[in-house]
Amino acid sequence: MEAFELAATVREGAGRSVCNALHRAGQVPAVVYGGGSAATGLAIELREFERLLRQIGGVGALVQLNIAGSAPVLAKVKEIQRRPATRAVLHVDFQTLAASA
Repeated sequence: MEAFELAATVREGAGRSVCNALHRAGQVPAVVYGGGSAATGLAIELREFERLLRQIGGVGALVQLNIAGSAPVLAKVKEIQRRPATRAVLHVDFQTLAASA
């Protein structure tokens, strides 16, 4: 299975005001969790993620998250939250995959 690349930055803060500011800036709030580490809040570019969605088709696909300032993380798209009326992407959950030895 092919892993697609996606650039991300660690986001500061949480809550509605932070998420609304990200949406106005053309970004989508996201979270990556799993692998025994704490969940990390991310921000990804909306256009880049929509382009990726057209390629992968939805949840369950492997994505290599290139997080600024840290090593790339292999994860799968666990959940995509959307606005009910417009189907715009509101939030994305990524789950890291354990590397097999």
